[in-house]
Amino acid sequence: MPRTFAPDNYRDDTDPLGDHAHDVMSAHSMAVVEAEALLEQALAELGTAQAAVVKAQADAEVARTALEEARRAVDVAVEEESCAMRELSEIVQRIADARHDLGAVARDAYQGLSMATLSVVLDADTPAEYADSYVGVRSVLRAGDAALGQLAVEQADLLDARQKLRAIRESKEELAEAAATAVTAKEAAVTAAVAAQRDLDEAAAVRLDALRAAEEARQRDYERYQEFLAVSEALRPMIVDLSALLVQTSATVFGTGRFVRPGTGEVTSEFGIRRHPITGVVKLHTGTDIGRGDGFVYAADAGTVVKAEWNRAYGFMTVIDHGRGVTTLYGHQAAMYVQAGHRVGQGTRIGVIGSTGYSTGPHLHFEVRRDGEPIDPWPLIALSPLPAGAAR
Repeated sequence: MPRTFAPDNYRDDTDPLGDHAHDVMSAHSMAVVEAEALLEQALAELGTAQAAVVKAQADAEVARTALEEARRAVDVAVEEESCAMRELSEIVQRIADARHDLGAVARDAYQGLSMATLSVVLDADTPAEYADSYVGVRSVLRAGDAALGQLAVEQADLLDARQKLRAIRESKEELAEAAATAVTAKEAAVTAAVAAQRDLDEAAAVRLDALRAAEEARQRDYERYQEFLAVSEALRPMIVDLSALLVQTSATVFGTGRFVRPGTGEVTSEFGIRRHPITGVVKLHTGTDIGRGDGFVYAADAGTVVKAEWNRAYGFMTVIDHGRGVTTLYGHQAAMYVQAGHRVGQGTRIGVIGSTGYSTGPHLHFEVRRDGEPIDPWPLIALSPLPAGAAR
């Protein structure tokens, strides 16, 4: 296993293959991701809370209308009951009057109808007396019949009035229950509306906190990018000078001109301009990111290591000069197997993939530079084979 190297100011207390690796950007990157998630969650909760408030307010209005209608119905039922009670009292009074009007004469006449009628008629001495007596008896009988008939009518009305009153009271009880239910529903709806409003206020507060967190993360991300950009720009003249120094000392190792893949993982991010989905900051991604794969970093071509160091932007970084103004850069390594001045062959393992520097997770940041300026690496490695010693 090749020896690993780290800068003098970096202390390695653990496994040299990467346990010591740390990610300067990881906390910041997680803050951005968490801010985005919190913002999305807050927006969703805010929408839910707003819908709950609208529904609760609508339910409260429906309950309020139902309560008013129930109360009006109860008032109507009470009035109908009062009317029915008055009507019942009037009927009872008419029955009493009818019974009084019937009188003792009519009752006596009906109670002794056959003997009284026969006595009156038989006691007549003349035809005229007989006729008068018969007419009188008939008048009494007719008066009794009328009084009794009226009494029967009044009694029938009394029965109807009692049934009507009973029905009204039953209806009033049902309406009273409906009113009580409406009161309960209204109270529940109002409680729900208050709770929904409270949830809305809380969701709005969370959303505000999320927006603040996202803004702070955006600012930190922008500051980190500016620092990364400054480091990347500073590398350009350094690389040019180091390559020129190799030429002057005749120590240049010329590559084959054809690259192998510097890592066995999948490409996770390509070279080019992109806008950050959270912060909105437009950035140039100066390389191609490759996933962990078998975990090792390989030299894309033969060359001379001109840099093998730690910096805040790239973490553990290796730069290899391949001659003719072409250099490759390998960033975010967990550990390095080479140091400046080493000559490496194509496909040599030069480090371990990690997540150091301004990184969001374990991957290899691979750059190709021509005369110090980053160019798109993908056309050079898209169809390239894996290194000979890579795990298949």
